[in-house]
Amino acid sequence: MRRKEFEMMDAQETESFLQEVSFGVLGTTGEDGWPELTPVKTT
Repeated sequence: MRRKEFEMMDAQETESFLQEVSFGVLGTTGEDGWPELTPVKTT
């Protein structure tokens, strides 16, 4: 996590956050080293 003020280490805090949002973007690093962003939608 690049920004400490957005870091969540508590499992209950993370679960609560995920219950409140309906979409997000998953960021990963591809095999070629470039970032890959995948939109995700929860129901």
